[in-house]
Amino acid sequence: MAGGSQIIINKDGIKVITPGKFESHAGQHKFTSGEKVTMPLTSLPTVPNNFSNKVDYKFEYLDGDGKKTEAPNIDEKELFVTNQETAALLAQRKLNNPIEDSTLRFYTDHQKPFNSVLVNSNDISIEAPEDPFFHEDDESNQTTEEE
Repeated sequence: MAGGSQIIINKDGIKVITPGKFESHAGQHKFTSGEKVTMPLTSLPTVPNNFSNKVDYKFEYLDGDGKKTEAPNIDEKELFVTNQETAALLAQRKLNNPIEDSTLRFYTDHQKPFNSVLVNSNDISIEAPEDPFFHEDDESNQTTEEE
């Protein structure tokens, strides 16, 4: 209500109450129903397995005396998560931006202990363990040519 005037809108229509003159001007309006739109049904993603694991990590670079220092100019960092009991690889992730990229979530079928290793290198390589059954300098494994 403003200055004694009222506009009442209800199921019976619109009622205007005013102590002075009231004028209303309107054009012709045509009200139609809305369009029918077919939308695909979307569903939330499901968890691939039952147990969710999360690794949070932070980069701190220390010098030989244990004091914080500037980060080296290394572009690539990679995170490996392995099963603590079997050493099987559970998750692996290259970090796009080490400053912003600080969490890895992975899923397993049940709760299991794991180790995470953060590698700070452009040249990541894992060497195979030495095979105890074969040595190149062992004479029994070498072939000789007869002339």
